[in-house]
Amino acid sequence: MQTHVISDIHLGSTEAQHERFMDFVRGLPAGACLVLNGDVVNHATKLQPGQAESTAALRLLAEESHRRPVIWIRGNNDATFHPDDPGAIRFVDHYAIEHRLYICHGHRFLAPPPPVQWLLQRIGRACERLCARRMHTFHTSAYLRRVAPLYRLVCSRQAHAATAYARHHGYSAVACGHTHNAETRPMRGVTFFNTGSWTDSAPHQLIVGDQTMALHPIGNPPAPLPL
Repeated sequence: MQTHVISDIHLGSTEAQHERFMDFVRGLPAGACLVLNGDVVNHATKLQPGQAESTAALRLLAEESHRRPVIWIRGNNDATFHPDDPGAIRFVDHYAIEHRLYICHGHRFLAPPPPVQWLLQRIGRACERLCARRMHTFHTSAYLRRVAPLYRLVCSRQAHAATAYARHHGYSAVACGHTHNAETRPMRGVTFFNTGSWTDSAPHQLIVGDQTMALHPIGNPPAPLPL
């Protein structure tokens, strides 16, 4: 069975690509598994703006869950979110495909010490309130990218921590989201994937076949996977 892994759709944000996301879901191969690797919605309790589009996208996921496996991995933004109609969606903290691939949102690999985490949360909430007044959605990664050395450091730290975890537990690859940085990075025998974000102009998906796995831009059909 083919598995498609995406992350950071951020339904309800001003940057969310609701229609493009729904077209992607409708176009998945019959029976393929869909893994939503965290931050499917932009906030655990609020879907504004884009309420109608977000509701439609969540309804589609519920419908698809009766036709294919749909796995929703909790991220930092949707840790407590639960749709009104979850259908047959499985809500988990992580997901694994045998020992080939370990999938988690990845925010825990970047968790700072509690005092620093508390300070960052306060700063983040203040930025969210400021952006809300301007009808703009705040994403930390978008601002980090303006400081390229710091952003590269954050992405590298996640990759090193995630691959160390995967190596210790016997996985040959690990897939994260969270940083919004789509990439493939081989690291000491473990392949690190980040599936990027749907708030970017070029969202990505990780396609896992019986013998292969590779990261592809959405809308660019991959070459047929060998059986």
